[in-house]
Amino acid sequence: MEPYLIKPGSDTMTVMFEAFCLSPTLCVREAGTSSWTRIAPSITPVLPTLRKTRITGLKADTTYFYKVETLLRKSPEYRFHTWPRTGGDKTIARLVAISDSQGDHPERLADVITNGIIAVEGKGSVDACSETISALLVTGDLVTHGDNKAQWVNEFFANLQPLASRVPLIPALGNHDMTPFFYTCYFDMFPDGSLEHCLKLSRYNLLNTMILTLNSNDLIQVDGLPDAGGLLQREWLLDHFYDAQDDPATDFVLAQFHHPCKSELWPPGETERSCRFVAMLERFTADTGKPSLHLFGHTHAYSRGQSRDVPHVWLNVAPTAGDIDYWGEYDMTDYDEFQKSVDEFGYCLITLQAGERPAVEMVRRSGGNGIQWFNYTDDTIADAFAIHRDNQAPEMPGIAATEYAGSLFLQGTDFIDPDGDAHLESHWQLIAETGDGKVIDIWGNHTRTENIWMGENIQDGADITRHAIPELPTGTYSARVRYRDEGLAWSPWSEAVSATLPPDTIR
Repeated sequence: MEPYLIKPGSDTMTVMFEAFCLSPTLCVREAGTSSWTRIAPSITPVLPTLRKTRITGLKADTTYFYKVETLLRKSPEYRFHTWPRTGGDKTIARLVAISDSQGDHPERLADVITNGIIAVEGKGSVDACSETISALLVTGDLVTHGDNKAQWVNEFFANLQPLASRVPLIPALGNHDMTPFFYTCYFDMFPDGSLEHCLKLSRYNLLNTMILTLNSNDLIQVDGLPDAGGLLQREWLLDHFYDAQDDPATDFVLAQFHHPCKSELWPPGETERSCRFVAMLERFTADTGKPSLHLFGHTHAYSRGQSRDVPHVWLNVAPTAGDIDYWGEYDMTDYDEFQKSVDEFGYCLITLQAGERPAVEMVRRSGGNGIQWFNYTDDTIADAFAIHRDNQAPEMPGIAATEYAGSLFLQGTDFIDPDGDAHLESHWQLIAETGDGKVIDIWGNHTRTENIWMGENIQDGADITRHAIPELPTGTYSARVRYRDEGLAWSPWSEAVSATLPPDTIR
């Protein structure tokens, strides 16, 4: 195996490689210098051919060269670039996210790496990727059989090269990666008594973003508790949320785990543990005002959506090589949380923006649908969006309510946004003024400008400043509305208006 990088930081990097000789040496030098520092790698326990070198004391935002030497051979020179220091001059960092590289088509992983990431993000130069991409996130199911060493070597790591020698990997554990023996070995996660190692978790801080990796598999049983592993992780997650809440340099939290909370194209893949993670992220954002995102896979199709009440993004970054879950292949669910789903291969480029106007931007590049190949060009971008920490909310709308033939017709005023953002969605709410006082929330697929389902936008051209509600029970209702912009900020609720459905209305 060629060397690959893990555990990045502003002053550190870990190099992993396989060698059968007794005394290999890792040589490192800073770009622009000629002096090499020689380091004797340690042997990874229980996998004696795997070597690791944790390099510390490095300069932030700096390129380094490295190579492996033995008595008889020298490897080519590789390079890596340390992360920028939070609060420094650097204000832009980029991540690439993929998922589900397992499957019957491992060559598609090589296609994503070579014809996608290197060709587009590195403009054809893998060395340029070391400086333009801070890390490659792999959101689970790295291989088909996690206990098969040959798949790790010949399918995963071989097809990741030459990128993995220059851009560090941050993986999450998928169900196909279990049992996690080789995963633990290759990503240096040996049990040391800590919760992070026990559950294969990780935390990194890149510029203004906290990056958390969770484990959505059910691994641990303690005292007969069915979700002890999830409980321990939620306690771990809370600790890091407190750090993010108290740290003024942290503007965003990005979490990755394998299983979906909700899945449009493959609902059987949904996992309750993931829903609990999502609920905690939503609560964090509600309490702090700091936007959050979660990345996942498991369902082999790209999806993007958002939570209703807070700026929290749902992002399925799959698939890379796993067989696509095509439209109509299973019983599918058009969830209100998801704005679009696309049954195509691809990868996501996530840009972190610190400085004067903090933002997270995402571009989804499509490689094709298994029948037609798209080559990751700008013409085949499947999605793009941005969320800003300081996004200004739209102006409060007005509302009018009219009863006609047993239906209630709601009409809002024009959408006005101080940032110039477009109108993404509306949230209508009715409160029964008589009877049980029931609250009726109307939000989701039919109240936003886009809902890509079964390959088309079924909301194309919809006027979301108006909404009709048929067949309401007789009574008096208060109605109000709020508008959301494309940056996920909600306007204040409108003033409520009343409307009465008389008992003799013809229905």
